[in-house]
Amino acid sequence: MDNDGDTTDVPVSKTWGATNSSDWPDSVKSITVGLYQQVDEQENATSVQKDGAAWTIELSPTKPYDYTTFKNLPAVTEEGKYITYTVKEEKITLSDNTQVEPETLYEVSGGTKENSGYYILNNAPHQKEITVQKQWYQKNLDGTVSSIQPPQASTSFC
Repeated sequence: MDNDGDTTDVPVSKTWGATNSSDWPDSVKSITVGLYQQVDEQENATSVQKDGAAWTIELSPTKPYDYTTFKNLPAVTEEGKYITYTVKEEKITLSDNTQVEPETLYEVSGGTKENSGYYILNNAPHQKEITVQKQWYQKNLDGTVSSIQPPQASTSFC
């Protein structure tokens, strides 16, 4: 992150999957990243406001390497206290314009890379094993239902 003393820039990049691919899933149109600040030893980071709203940026597959920057942020408060900035993936917009929380679709992680800002990584959740059992039932002439053996499948090749 660039810091000239009075201002600082916070670059953000986005990757998908364990291979750090910049290839976006077809189902994802964009992601929204929020900017947060923490002054000195303040306990919780707070959302940075710009023009009366939370300051966010949008990353999409049309931007090279899904990379953008929050620019010209104050590095210190008027009282001379240092400001630390962090980012968080706020939402994912799917190709049908539905907006979802990132954690509902992906395992979200991230961090900082030395002198290159923040990165956000989304991995597809691990597959789960599900056991399925098919039950066959028939309706009898008297209206009752009973369990039956499944029909036998047969295949012949010429």
